[in-house]
Amino acid sequence: MRSLLVILFGMAGLAGAQAQVAFSISVKKGPVVVGESFRVQYVLEDNDGHREFQAPSFAGFRFVSGPDVYEAQGYGADGVRKLKNIVYTLEAVTPGRFRIEGARARNGDGFTKSDDAWVEVITAAEAARRGMKAAQAGTDAAYFLQPGEDPYRKIQDNLFLKITVDKRSCFVGEAITATFKLYSRLMS
Repeated sequence: MRSLLVILFGMAGLAGAQAQVAFSISVKKGPVVVGESFRVQYVLEDNDGHREFQAPSFAGFRFVSGPDVYEAQGYGADGVRKLKNIVYTLEAVTPGRFRIEGARARNGDGFTKSDDAWVEVITAAEAARRGMKAAQAGTDAAYFLQPGEDPYRKIQDNLFLKITVDKRSCFVGEAITATFKLYSRLMS
């Protein structure tokens, strides 16, 4: 489960008040084991949808990938909300307690900053001493192929594709709608 830290910021424009912005950071709850990767997510909610985003340096971690940007729309009491989820994958390098700085997003003439988050990084020996299983240690071991693991077995156990059609029979030239749904417990 991920902890979610949310800060709401109000913005004032020259001609009057602009829409309210929510900017949050989400990191894995619990310790991360050295050498394993984890994700940091920044969620920006606003009605503008064209905000400049500045990520922190991620000091103390090895950069794996990112930013992966996902945009969506949500509906609330105030109408349509535009959401932007910016995801980075990092690898824990050394044990300790590390601060992940908040990101910044342009707010009119200035910037809005999300909260910082803290990540505890432990050694594999410490995780074993605590009697932590992979999921408790905050790892994504179930998501990734482990050394010596059969990839075909992993796919068979963790992926399912379901296809549904809107008609059982049709005429030549008649359109059929096929819906494909991929169910996955893997990072894909």
